[in-house]
Amino acid sequence: MKKLSGLFFLIITVTISTLGQSAQKIQINIDKFKDSTLLLTSYYGNKIQLVDTAYSNKSKFTFKFDSLLPGGIYMAVSPRKTKLFEFIINGEQNITLTTDTNSYVKGLKVKGSKENEAFFSY
Repeated sequence: MKKLSGLFFLIITVTISTLGQSAQKIQINIDKFKDSTLLLTSYYGNKIQLVDTAYSNKSKFTFKFDSLLPGGIYMAVSPRKTKLFEFIINGEQNITLTTDTNSYVKGLKVKGSKENEAFFSY
């Protein structure tokens, strides 16, 4: 009985801790980026759609979602609607992209996505 109640407590604890977390988080860090807003967009057929907007916390932009985004090519876009760079979303839960304004693509580093590492090295 003691083992069963311990297992029940463990299951409840794990469930509660996972419910408090978002299913997907994309962190984009852009050194020397002067704007306080960053747009996350994606391709939808032959159009581009707005997915979300994030606001700066010392040049760090965090996008959080309750469920995983559909796989595809996404873009970081400035408020003036200038595409900064593209990246791939394909089921990864936590991705961090770091770059600077000198060269958004050449200086781009990624954590949490082997697919994007291969994409950017190509």
